Amino acid sequence: MVLVVNPDLFFKEQSHFRMGLMIHEIEHVIRLHVPRFREKIKGNPFLKEKANIAMDLAVNSTIQRDLLPDWVLFPDQFDLPGGQTAEWYFKQLCNPQRGIGSMDSADKSSSSTHSESAKLIRDDFDNTGLDEDCGDLPYELEKNIVHELMKNAASETERARGLLPGHVQEIIRSLTLTPKIPWNQVFRRLCQWASLREKAYTKKRRTRRYGTRPGPFMKRRLKLTVAFDTSGSISTDDLAWFFSELDHLSK
Repeated sequence: MVLVVNPDLFFKEQSHFRMGLMIHEIEHVIRLHVPRFREKIKGNPFLKEKANIAMDLAVNSTIQRDLLPDWVLFPDQFDLPGGQTAEWYFKQLCNPQRGIGSMDSADKSSSSTHSESAKLIRDDFDNTGLDEDCGDLPYELEKNIVHELMKNAASETERARGLLPGHVQEIIRSLTLTPKIPWNQVFRRLCQWASLREKAYTKKRRTRRYGTRPGPFMKRRLKLTVAFDTSGSISTDDLAWFFSELDHLSK
């Protein structure tokens, strides 16, 4: 993964601002902002600007404020709380230009600078050349690629982990964890979905309305094939749990 910045803008900033801007851009990648919004704003310049502002608000509210230049946008400039998702800010920004115009003169100059500087630093949605070379990537594929890159980056920067912000460490750590799936819940839901219900009648229970007729009841039939691994890769405890679940379902 290669991060490209505009040198005319980036190297004009002080070193601590450069670090904040790097964190800003990396967080956009980690949060998959561009893939999440690409289809929503395709071909609409107004929605593109709105999405850029929403994504910046979501990221900047989690970064230490003195690490960012004065031209970036923060949620309080729009009378919005911090710590929300980009989609949430996107819904709140019905008209981002009107929101910017409602600020005082100092904030106006900051926001006007943001409009130019943000375009110089990042314009992720203009990926026509990439699409021509590689085609449109499905969201899930792009998500997997980014997560794999983040896992590799996490393993390569293990020694520098203490220099990263806490919330960035948590995000990277979550990408390296093996997903935990509650298989017992999944198994029971699968069995509920695979069960068939049909109406049947029995002479053992008469109807309440007609005492001489067989009474109805719901007959359940489980449409499920059971197979288990005998190669030894499944532990005895797992097999015991599996058969106990089958016994419970049969009752």
